[in-house]
Amino acid sequence: MANNTNSSPGASASGMTTADNATVARSAGLAFLGRLGALVEIIALPAFAWLYGAANMGLFFTLWALVRVSTRFTEFAMPTTLQRFVPASDCQQRAQSIIKTAIAISLVLSTTLAAVITLLAPVLAEHINAREEDAVHLVTIIRLYIWVLPFWTLLEVLTASVRAQRKFGPEIKVRIFYEQGLRLVAGVVFFALGYKTFGLFYAHLFSAIVTTYLSFRLAARFYDFKAVLLAPFDRALSREMLSFAAVMTPANFIKDVNSELPILLLNVMLPGVQGAHAAALYGVGRRLASALVVVRQSFEYVIAPFATASKAAEQHDKLNEMYAFSTRLICCLIVPMAALLLLIRHEILWFLPTEFYAAASVVLVLALGRMLEALAGPACTLIEMLGHRTLPLANGVLGVTTMVTLLYFLVPMYGATGAAIAAAAGINITSGLSLLEAHLIYRLQPYRRSLVRPFAIVLVCTLIMIGLSDYAGKLSNTLEMSTVAVLFTTTLVLLVRYGFNSEDVAALGRIGRWIKGSKDTI
Repeated sequence: MANNTNSSPGASASGMTTADNATVARSAGLAFLGRLGALVEIIALPAFAWLYGAANMGLFFTLWALVRVSTRFTEFAMPTTLQRFVPASDCQQRAQSIIKTAIAISLVLSTTLAAVITLLAPVLAEHINAREEDAVHLVTIIRLYIWVLPFWTLLEVLTASVRAQRKFGPEIKVRIFYEQGLRLVAGVVFFALGYKTFGLFYAHLFSAIVTTYLSFRLAARFYDFKAVLLAPFDRALSREMLSFAAVMTPANFIKDVNSELPILLLNVMLPGVQGAHAAALYGVGRRLASALVVVRQSFEYVIAPFATASKAAEQHDKLNEMYAFSTRLICCLIVPMAALLLLIRHEILWFLPTEFYAAASVVLVLALGRMLEALAGPACTLIEMLGHRTLPLANGVLGVTTMVTLLYFLVPMYGATGAAIAAAAGINITSGLSLLEAHLIYRLQPYRRSLVRPFAIVLVCTLIMIGLSDYAGKLSNTLEMSTVAVLFTTTLVLLVRYGFNSEDVAALGRIGRWIKGSKDTI
């Protein structure tokens, strides 16, 4: 393969570096497809918005936020633990014991908490705001919907067990076509059957049950569940897993608090239907901005087991190169994607009822916040996987403290937009600290000379896209949308053809080499 003067210094650290980067890129691409469920959910937003209205969607977003936050307790960091322990396990029986322990812990905790919340539903309902026709059914809704919790917890653990085997493609079908697709179809069907208050909750419970069953079948392709069931509980291993999980659970909980707490506090802090409506605006804005999270999260899913394996083998240079490669791709993709979303956000919201148009400012703030967060690369995941157990928690606490403080002052004045500002500040405090710690503690530096040229091309192309779209928008919305689409595609082509060096293009695979016009192979 031809060398390039912009090749990363660490590229020569291992003869397998380019192949490793290719594996990261290919696996991240598969994980990206798997996370496209978030984009399917964006497609479902207009359907649910027209059918159920802002107030009912706001109540759904609020209770879904409660389930998501609760899941971080009930899974007890088992997905993260699997990413840490399974790749480093030295035999099949040990891996089976790890899976059995993870499933047992998460299942017991999730069913117990669901039962407790079922009993406490009347107390909880007193603190949740909804429109009058929903409020009279609120206790029943909570008692029904909370049973998504054990299924969702098990789904997270089972799909994590597959990723722990460095298999990132198989969950695509589960995440897209079943989890999101079934929810969309079921939501429409239940509304047609007359369940205008309960429809969204029935649909999500139904899709969670089916998807969990399919996740079991998926995991069974990589684990013998009969052997898992018969595997002994290794006390020493269980203590080691629980010790790791006990520290990681608060850190993982704080991750979802950054996403979900704004919705919960909007509902609680603003009275009556106003709270449900504000939660709906924030929920829609967050789901649109989640299209950007997919880029960074795809690389995080991939680099987690790689980081554990590299640490076990003490391959610092290899890990450093994968970190730099991942960050380089994330930085170069996230900027034009953020610009694309910001430029067409009003057009997207036109597909929703007019009561959702105010979410444009939420999308603006959250998209900029997620873009800045992504520029730090997968630093947060590296800090988790490399074994420094207190740092993720400390970083998360500082981020959440910042967010809660800002929420207290901004929500009464600015509603959903104020909550978005608070959330954006919190997540960037956490990611910035992780980036600094990865450099100071583990000597991992993601920014190389090889980032300069592609990032410069991306910035120039993005500025041109913004300028031309503004000009085209003065003529017609259709011309503006077409201009943005063409310039976004052109940016990606120019990035690959003239930005990335030969090794990066080779790592991107056949499509990358085709765009580059190169015949290099790995």
